[in-house]
Order: sequence, then structure tokens, then C-alpha cells
Amino acid sequence: MSKELKSISSEITSNELSIIGISTTLNGLSLAQSINSLLNTDLRLCKDFESYNKENNQSYCFKNYHYSNNIHHLKHFLISNKNNENKLLLKTHIKFDYIYVIIGRDNKICASEFRDKVKKVQNIQLIQNVYPTTTSKDQLKQEEKTAKILDIFGNPSITSNKTKKSSTKKLETGIAVKQFIDDIDYYLENVMSNKRIFLAYNVVLNNEVIYTIDKLKNHFSKQNISLIPKENYHLTLQYVGESTFKQLNNIIFSTKEILDQSQNIEVEIDKIHYFHTNDNDLTLFLSIKDNATLEQTYKTIHNEYLKLNLSLSLRKFVPHITIAKIHGVENISLLKQEIDTLFKISPLKLQLSKPILFESVSIGNKVRYDIVKLFE
Repeated sequence: MSKELKSISSEITSNELSIIGISTTLNGLSLAQSINSLLNTDLRLCKDFESYNKENNQSYCFKNYHYSNNIHHLKHFLISNKNNENKLLLKTHIKFDYIYVIIGRDNKICASEFRDKVKKVQNIQLIQNVYPTTTSKDQLKQEEKTAKILDIFGNPSITSNKTKKSSTKKLETGIAVKQFIDDIDYYLENVMSNKRIFLAYNVVLNNEVIYTIDKLKNHFSKQNISLIPKENYHLTLQYVGESTFKQLNNIIFSTKEILDQSQNIEVEIDKIHYFHTNDNDLTLFLSIKDNATLEQTYKTIHNEYLKLNLSLSLRKFVPHITIAKIHGVENISLLKQEIDTLFKISPLKLQLSKPILFESVSIGNKVRYDIVKLFE
């Protein structure tokens, strides 16, 4: 993690997350499995959580388990409070072995259920809220002041004037709650990949085109042909790819601003065409006649997404609706000739309403497109 984190202020508010401390003799895997069993979660080991320590300008990594509840829009993290280098994550909460974080609208309800159930797990000595508490705001203010207080040796003190007793035991390197929230924010935005997304128009084809697609399938039945399911028909406006939790929010906000100013678009399907994807594969699609309004909408979206520092393809925009794929073709030229000659369609006009932000979800060898955001 870069020291540039110093300039990043957390966008996560106190209403959006709960932090729970856990003291236990269980190791991380056993604790994660116990939580999964009790709460029907699916915590899995993922990328180490990075914490930036401002005092010594160092970053430290901590073992991290993650689960994303897409139904209730909640993010769960189980993070070790001490790493293999004997460094602490939260210096203000040395008694905890693990830190559990819940992010999302209903985090407080989920946190309450979490505490009630997990405290019954064998070998859990202590489980309690770290943030928010009734004094969270005062605590964060105090932490901001703490760095400015010097001890008798002229060094930054980790305690305040309100501390009842000063411990003679030196705390290990760690950070305070406020910095931890900043680190969570940074982790979500820059480290975690959550969804493979794209912006596309949903498409419903008429019976004539569907009939032609079925004929195409029957004609090439001896080939390794697979049709795109009807529910997956779409016209991609912009493919984004892997996007983090925070990037997704920025994409939704920027897209909505653009689409609020846009009108529905009428396009025309003019033929069945193909992409030669590699030596022996063809992707068949419905070609879209040149449309200035659609092209301008793409350019506006593309340029706005570039401002969000998204890594986008610079290939020319070719609007199309994929209908089938043929793999392992022996004679590509002959197959193309057959498609051009035998499978002609009448021009078809389509009314495109506002595009939808989809997530591409791979399940085995199949792909499902889930709606992330409708723009109405």
C-alpha cells in the first residue's frame, strides 16, 4: 500500500459499518468455519489486508477472510489482529485476536446477530463492538488529537490526558480505529475485485429472427455450435470487466448522470455476421446498422469511464447482438460463405430503452447475467 493513503479520506460512514473484536484461541481457518456454520456465510481466505502505519511509513499485511452477501448487500471480513511479524492491526485493541467487519446498510442488525451467535462458540473468550460504540465519535476525535501529544521524552504519545493509568508495557506497532476505517475504504476501492460488469441494452427479438437462429442451429448441427440463451440477448454499450466495490458505486453514479440526459434509441438489425475469434472458432451475431446516436452515447460513456481510471479496451466500437458460437471449425471460409448465402434476415428495427449494468457470473461452463443496476 502506498503512502499516498495519507491523503485519502474514508468514504465509509459510521452508519455503513460495524467492527467487532474477537478474543479466541482458535486459528483463523477454524474460526471462519465456525462462523460459516452458525451464520450461513461463506468466509474464504482472500488477499491479505494491508494496513498503512503513518508513524513509521510502513505497510503491514494481515490474514483476511472475506464473504460478500449479494442478497443483503453486505461485505464481511475476518481479519487477524496480529500478523506473523508480531505486528498489531489495531493498537488500541490489543486484547483481540481477530477483527470482524460488516459493511452495508443493515450492518448493525447483522452485527447484533453475529455477536449473539458467535459468543457461544467454544474457545471464544470475548466478543464485543469496537465500532461504532456510544463513544465512537469522541474516540475518533481523541485519536486525532493523540498524535499531537508528546511524552516526557518528546516522542508522540499513544495515550491521552484522559487515560486513567498509563501502561508500562510498550504496545506493538499498530493503528487506531480511524486509520483502520481508511484502510478498509482503500482495500475495497483498490484491492478487492467484486464483479465483472458491463453496460448493455436488453434485447427482445421477434419470431422471424428467432426462427432464423433456430434454422442456423439445425443447419450446423454437425458442428460444435452453441446458441446464446434468449434471456442473455443484449447489445453491449461498454464492457468494463473486474470492478471493485467502490469503483462500482462511481460507475453507477456517472452512468446515471449521463443517461438522465439521454433518450431512447432506435437501431436497425441488418444481417447475421461473424467474428473470427481464433483459428477455428466463429462468433455469430446480429449486425447493427451504423447509428450516430448510439455511437455518440458510447463515446460519452467511454470517456466518462476513462475519467474513473478504469482499464477499458481501445478497440473500435462494433455494436452487435451475439447469438451463437461455433467451435473447432475445419473450413472457416466455407462456413462463412454458407452463412452469407443461406441466412439472410429482413431489416428489423429495435427500440432500445436505457441500458442496464450487468454482472457476468460464470457457473461451471455456463454464463448468467445478473442485473446490478437499472437506470430508469
